[in-house]
Amino acid sequence: MQQHGELGDCSGPPRCVSSQAADAERKVKPLRYAGSAAAARETLVAHITAQPRTEIVTNSACYVHATYTSAVMGYTDDVELWFCNEPGKVEVRSSSRIGYYDFDVNRERVERLREALAVDVEAPIGAQGGSSQ
Repeated sequence: MQQHGELGDCSGPPRCVSSQAADAERKVKPLRYAGSAAAARETLVAHITAQPRTEIVTNSACYVHATYTSAVMGYTDDVELWFCNEPGKVEVRSSSRIGYYDFDVNRERVERLREALAVDVEAPIGAQGGSSQ
């Protein structure tokens, strides 16, 4: 888990992605947000808790750790978010605890977090303008 802004390692089997990974195949871009880190953290925590079988383990000013539990087998995946390295940037890591390959579940989870920030922080619903047809 997190130590001084460094998220958990992504070595071993290909079941982890991280914005801090050295390996290009496990690397994802960090999340970006507009506004305050607190608002971005609240948005991401709300998005995570709205998902089935999730739990926020740690929620502090700089760090969020959440777990996701799979419906069928009950496997646990970890998501880590670090907000305090650079304004507007969230370091992110998503990893399955067991198994060999994750079938891109962790990469897709990070992309859903990225979408949550893009909708809720950078362009809130209702503030986008336009007309319905």
